[in-house]
Amino acid sequence: MQPSASALRRSLRNPPDVHIAATPQEPGEGCVGASTEHRSSQSSRSSHPVRKRPLESEREASPRSKRTRLRTADPAPSARNAAKRGRGKISEEYQQETEEGDAEEARWPCNLRILCYGSPKLVHDTLSSLSPGAAEVVKEIGLEGMLKVPRILLMDRQFSFWLLSRVKADLSSLELGNGRLISLDEKSVDLVLGVRSHGAEVPREPKQFSTYVEPAVAKILRLPEGTRHITAGDLSDAIKRDLPENPTEEDKDMIRAAVLLFCCTHLLGPRDRAAVIPKDILGLAMYPRTLKYYNWAKYIVETIRDCATKLQEDIASEHKTILLGGCLLYLQV
Repeated sequence: MQPSASALRRSLRNPPDVHIAATPQEPGEGCVGASTEHRSSQSSRSSHPVRKRPLESEREASPRSKRTRLRTADPAPSARNAAKRGRGKISEEYQQETEEGDAEEARWPCNLRILCYGSPKLVHDTLSSLSPGAAEVVKEIGLEGMLKVPRILLMDRQFSFWLLSRVKADLSSLELGNGRLISLDEKSVDLVLGVRSHGAEVPREPKQFSTYVEPAVAKILRLPEGTRHITAGDLSDAIKRDLPENPTEEDKDMIRAAVLLFCCTHLLGPRDRAAVIPKDILGLAMYPRTLKYYNWAKYIVETIRDCATKLQEDIASEHKTILLGGCLLYLQV
């Protein structure tokens, strides 16, 4: 007997209970028999994984924890890296004072911005390519040691700051951490840098010099006519032109003036954060044939004393930016 239409409609509105036999599965694998409570707890654990805290014995055995303990056990400042390169007794004093946490170091803010300039590498690369005739001219003016400058890539600013801050300008000496004084004299400059340590005192030009100085020096360097400002690049170009086979005195004057200004700009007496020709030495290049009579070692010592005095004033004034000047290579060696 076929069911009536009304019975079919009633069965669709109220379907009978249907039991589906499911095969046993692990909870959380999408099985039909998994309860709603179990699924909610499983999803909460998957979205927020619980990280098991390692035991004390596991932390001791972990190689990562050992590296962490070694790194944090001795928080050495970055300035110590320079002292570990074997710079003699001065660097040993610097390293000892850094490790012991010198009380005087606490007076200096840790956020100082230290600026300095010096390029022994550039001096080495430029002067090492000179011809024998030009090298003799360099020796004649008393800068023979500049032909043998080591090829040092970078100057350590932290180490230079530590050294220059300990220069006693009134005593012309360098005070080490134990209070011992090292004399900064002309003989030591001659020994370290190989420059003339006798002769007339180098005249120091005033800060404001006449405007005709640079055009006159540019003429000696054989720069283009009308040049009123000389750059460090102009000095390099003049040195690279070198001497001809049969040089005249004017050719030698070009090398004399260019080498002097070049060495003072990049090594012997820089005073700026970049390669800028020192104004106090520019006037000497107007008379290149008189350069052989001057005491360059004394000029280097006086420049260091002036820069050390300025550094002490900047520290006392709590300047955030510190500019180092003078021949820092001489202090480090």
